[in-house]
Parts: sequence; structure tokens; C-alpha cells
Amino acid sequence: MRTGMPNASLPRLKKSDTQDNLAAMDKAWDFTFPCRSVEATVEKQWDMLSKGYSFMIVLGLFVLSFLTMHIGLWTCQLFGFNAMVLSLPLLYLAFAAGLVGLTVAGSNTLLPRLADGQKMRMWSPEFARWWCVCRMIDITNTFVMRYFRGTALLNQYYNLLGASLPPSVLVESLDLMDLHMLQCGEDVVLGEGSTIVGHTFKDGCIVFNHVKIERGAVVQPYSVVTPETCLKADHTLAPLGASTEHVDSLGKIMERLFAPEMASPTTLMGMELDATTTTALQVMATVNILMVAAASAVSGLYVFACFMRPFGLTIAMSPMTAVATGLVAMANPLLAIFGALTVQMGGSLTGVTAFGMLKLIWALIASFTAVPFALIGAGICQTLMSSILKRTLVGTVQPGKFRRNTVLGVAMWMSQRLVENTVQTYGNAVTGTWAVNVLYRAFGASVGDFCVIRNKTPAVSFPDMLNLGRNVVCGDTTKLVTSMPLDALTVLVAPVKVEKHGTVGAWSVLLPGVTVGEQATLAPLSVPEPGTKMLPRTVYMGAPAKAVKAETRGLPVTDIKFPNGWAALCAMPFAQVVAITSMAIISHTAAALAGHLVCMLPKPFGWLLAVLVAMSVQCYVIGRLNSYLQNCFSAAKPGAGARQWSLSYIVGCALATITIYCNCFGEQLWKGAPCWIEFMRRTGIKIGARVYIDSDWLGEPGVTYQDDAVADKGSIVFGHLLAFDGKYNHLEHRNVTVGKGAVIGPRAAVLPGVTVPSRATLQAGELRMAL
Repeated sequence: MRTGMPNASLPRLKKSDTQDNLAAMDKAWDFTFPCRSVEATVEKQWDMLSKGYSFMIVLGLFVLSFLTMHIGLWTCQLFGFNAMVLSLPLLYLAFAAGLVGLTVAGSNTLLPRLADGQKMRMWSPEFARWWCVCRMIDITNTFVMRYFRGTALLNQYYNLLGASLPPSVLVESLDLMDLHMLQCGEDVVLGEGSTIVGHTFKDGCIVFNHVKIERGAVVQPYSVVTPETCLKADHTLAPLGASTEHVDSLGKIMERLFAPEMASPTTLMGMELDATTTTALQVMATVNILMVAAASAVSGLYVFACFMRPFGLTIAMSPMTAVATGLVAMANPLLAIFGALTVQMGGSLTGVTAFGMLKLIWALIASFTAVPFALIGAGICQTLMSSILKRTLVGTVQPGKFRRNTVLGVAMWMSQRLVENTVQTYGNAVTGTWAVNVLYRAFGASVGDFCVIRNKTPAVSFPDMLNLGRNVVCGDTTKLVTSMPLDALTVLVAPVKVEKHGTVGAWSVLLPGVTVGEQATLAPLSVPEPGTKMLPRTVYMGAPAKAVKAETRGLPVTDIKFPNGWAALCAMPFAQVVAITSMAIISHTAAALAGHLVCMLPKPFGWLLAVLVAMSVQCYVIGRLNSYLQNCFSAAKPGAGARQWSLSYIVGCALATITIYCNCFGEQLWKGAPCWIEFMRRTGIKIGARVYIDSDWLGEPGVTYQDDAVADKGSIVFGHLLAFDGKYNHLEHRNVTVGKGAVIGPRAAVLPGVTVPSRATLQAGELRMAL
């Protein structure tokens, strides 16, 4: 779905001399691989280039990590262990600065400024360079910039990568691509999770065009902005790109939600700050957030060491391991499960190899007990510290509006980052279980019994505004938005309520002030307007969501009536933690054995080989488990599948969790490359030749991509669905086929049972579902 009006007057930029030189190199490269067919030549060339660029990125990361960890080790030797722990946030900021520098230098070297209307052949060397820059930006966003959403530092970072963002622009999103093509006016708002892309895939090429957002325009949370869009001044783009309207309509939202000012300008909390002071306070707040993450990770490591000590494995608490653990916890929340083992950063690899092979068996036995308790201990520690800090800063958040450039605005910003960091770090390990509900309750949310918040649901910024009734189901990647910018300086906070037995479909968005009525259903990829009161027992669909039919089926049987339902319900979070632990230990053992074989290599290269071995083992094991999952969730007939809280359901959820955790680093590094496609094939997905996948969802057995198919930024192809048959909830798997040459646009979604025709194109934000 294309939004806005194409701007034909945008100036066409001429190719630079550097770009001409690179084009000449591309042309020369085409003749260096004589092969039996053009297609084989292209695939081989693309495979080699992607692996080469990936190796460069990984090597840069490991060199930075190596230097940072040794600076921490020297700090420990000079000033003691406690001083080293206190210095971890500063070490991390040094690592972040180095990573940002590498990304900016790599982007400006590999990908000069793009021209409006420029085309690239897919799989060409030029395309490989574009892909490499995208991966570098994704890694930097995941490791670093997620802490700086909504700050002037993020604007400056994007400007260094080629965007045109004045200082007054508010950027809450990390999903910006093709930054050379983005032009924003003063006081523009890019809301949380909004996706802006400057390219389209067409006829085997990628085509670039400008995106222009004029002064005062508001891109609401989870909107989609596509090439050739010109969002006019003082207009707002609704979520999922549904419609545009004049920004004055946002005043109606405030009237409907009765949003008072949270702080008077005459009080300390309402005192306005200049831009420099605001940024300085946000950096200081970030250091405090990093300190919480580091202290929690080191406390989890201490728990790990206590469990390992009876086995004579006291080396687990070495300073090097502590440094690596703290940095891993801060760099990537999804890698925190490796806090005690730190396979990905190599922190404890030296320790395990020092045990010797005779003690390795004891180490494995102890780890099965130690790692879950270490994770739980670190999670409880971070939740308590973050909750206390949050309540100290802002207390219990009330509905209203506040200005970002005030003392209260900085405090609210820090509260958001604290909650998001904690939920992303530890909540995702127990997603879909009662444990994540307890986590939200610790931050002030009201969550009823038997609520299910499923995979990859972003953290709720202000949990005080979240009210979920009994037996509520929030599908995969659901967005529960409790705050929304009204303009570049004003933020609205309002409650989101889902009454008992309500269902929110996958990839749907609930904006501030929305109430989902009792037993109401919001279809996938739908979004009600802010302040909407959805009627009970009614199905809503669309963007904006409209009532389409009444719900006539009865209520699902409650979970406690199932045989052994209580036992399954209580055991589920522990099953997921144990599953992740098992995968971590298996991969760690493989890395340790690889370390014995490459003990003569320099550490960065030895660590790199250990990580590659670990990821290969993960790939094989997950593939085997996915085969079992496909048998458990056979879709031979409608309604067949795993009943909620059954053994098959628990196994399936645990497998989805470990797939997300164990491949988070590889997803950012290799997404779209042939090696990533091969990994997806090993997990049970059928993928043809010359397929490009930049999806946020890894996929699952039963999904088929035919030759030359493309899944663009943020698109999702679901192979499963939580369905209600009138009596029970079932987790069903059904086959999905993306036809030859089909293109799934940004933020588009394909649901189970759908076949996308060959050469078809799904527009941005489009939904395909089986009727």
C-alpha cells in the first residue's frame, strides 16, 4: 500500500566519481568467474562476496571486543575487581564508539550516496555492498543505538550515514533503511517501530527512490513509509500506513483521552532544558541503565560460580569472564542467556579449556543446574533494580502528556529504557508464560491469570498503563503502545486495556486509549484508532480497524480443566529456560572442543572459529528439533495441532524461544545471505534458488519460498496460528507458499494456509490470510 503523493520535483543526484569507479570494478568482476551458466556464476559470486563481507564484520567486532575486554582486565589488575565492574558502562561506551565509527566508515566507503531512480542488479557486487552496509547498521542498532532512541545522538548517527535529519526531528525508530534517500523537515516525528525504506524490488533489480517528510509531519508508531512518498507538512501517517490526515486531528485524541499536563512549568519536574543539557542528562541516564545491566549480569555470574565451585571449577569467576559477561549483557539483550558461558564473545572459552577434558564432563553436569539459576538470579536482580529506579524517577505513571525537553521528560525517557532493557533481556526467555506476566506486574502492569504474551512482542514503555484481563491472548509480534508523540516535543501517555478473553492478532497494534472488549477479537495486522472502544464479542479487522462480524462461539475451556493443566502451566517457563540452557551448553561444548584444536591461533581468530563451530552445531540441533515439531503439529486436517498447555505446545514454544535466542547474532549478521538461507533450510524451511529474505520472523517448517522470491524489510510469513475451535485453543501449523518471483513488501504479513502467486507483489503493510 503506497501512502502519500510521489514528489516528482525531487532533485536527481548524480553519481560520484567514487561510484563510477566502483561500477567499473563491478563490471570487471563479472568476467572473473567463467561458469557453465549465468545463474550459477551470479550465485557463486554473491555467496563469496557475502561471506567475505561477513568475515570482515565479524573480525571487526571481535577485534573491538578483544581490545575492550583487555582494557577491562587491565583495569581489574590496577584498581581491583570492584573498580572493573564499575567501569563496565564506560568500557561499553568505548566499544560502542568504535562500532559506530566502523559502521560509518564502512558505509561511506562501500556505498557512496545513492541517486534517485538508481537501479542495482540483485546478487551483483554492488548489491553485495549495499547488503553489507545494511548488516553493519543492523548490528550497530542492536548492540548500541537501542539505548539512544529519542535522543539527538541517534539523529547525528543517521546523518553520518547519509540521512538529512535536522536536530529538531524526533527519531524513536531503528527501522530506517537507505538513509541517503531520506529527507526530513524541521519538527518531524518518526514514531516507535516506524519503518522507512528507500528501495523496492522489481524484475530482478533493487530500485532506489527518495522519501520526503515535510515540516511538522508525524509518522505514528509502526507506520510504513515507502519510496516516492512525500508526506506533506503538518500531516500524520497512521500506523501500518493506513491513511494520512492533518495533524490538527491529534488534538481530538487529546480531548477524547482527557490528557492533562503531567508537570507544571513552575515546578522542578516541569522545568525546560536546552538541547545540550537534555542530551547530557540522557547520556548520564544511559550510563546508569548500563550499570544496572552490568551489575545484574555479574550477579548472575556469581550465582554461576557458586554452583560450579563444588565441582572444583572456580575459574568461572575470572576477571576476563566477568568483563565479557557484563559487555555481552549490555551489547545485545538476546545474548544475555550466555552470561555465564559467554560463548559468543569468547569470555569463558579460555576457562573451559583450562579445565581439561577430564573436568569437562563435570562442567557440563554443573552447568545444567548453574545456568538456569544464574539466569533467574540475574533477571530478578535487574528487575528489582530497574523497578526501584523506575518508581523513584516517575512513581506510578498517570494518563496525560509531558514535554520531552523537561526534567520530567528525561525521567520518563530513562524509565522507558529501563523497562525495555529488562523485558528484552530476560522477558524474552520466558515469553508466552506466566513468568513474563509477573515481570510486567513488577513494573506496575495489571495482568490477569492465564494471559499469553507471545514471541517478539516489544516491551511496553509504561507498564502502569497496561491492563490485561483473564485469558487474554496477544499474538506474536503484537505491539502494545502506551505512549505516542503528538509532535516533536509532546508525548501522550494513555492506558491500553484488553478485557477478559480478548484476543489480539499477530502484528496488530494497540495505540494509547484503546480498549478491546470482552471476548472481542482484533484480526492480525490491524490497528484501531487511538481511544477506540471495541465492542464485546465482536471481530475487528483492518487499518483503521472496523467491526466485521459478531463472535458467536463460546468461551474457551479454562486451562486448569485440562489434565495436568496446572503442572504444564507452572513448568512452561522452566522448560524454556532449560531448553535454552541445553542449547547454550551444547554449543559451548563444541566451541570448547574447537578451542583445543586451535589453541595456537591468536585469540580473536580462535574465538571466531569457536563461534562459527557453535553456530553450526546450533543450526544442526535446531533443524533436528524442527523436524520433531513438524510431526507434533501435523496439519493433515483443519483443527489438528497442539492444544494450549499440552506437552506438544510446551515443546513448540520452547523450540521457538531457543531459535530466537540462539540465532539472534547470526540473524543480524547474515540475514539475506546464502549462508543464512542455508541455515533456514536446515531448520526445515523449503527455499529455492536466488531467494532474498530480510524478514523479522525466522520461519518454520511448512513454509516454502520458491525461486527468486523476496521477503523485504520486516515482512513476516507465519506458519502457525493460535486458533479457537469453539471449545479449545490450538496451536496449528499449516503450509505457506511464496511463489516464484513473488515480492513480500515491507511490514507485509502472510498467514498460514496462504499461497502467494508467482510474480505477485504484496504492498507495504498488506495482509494475506486464508478465508
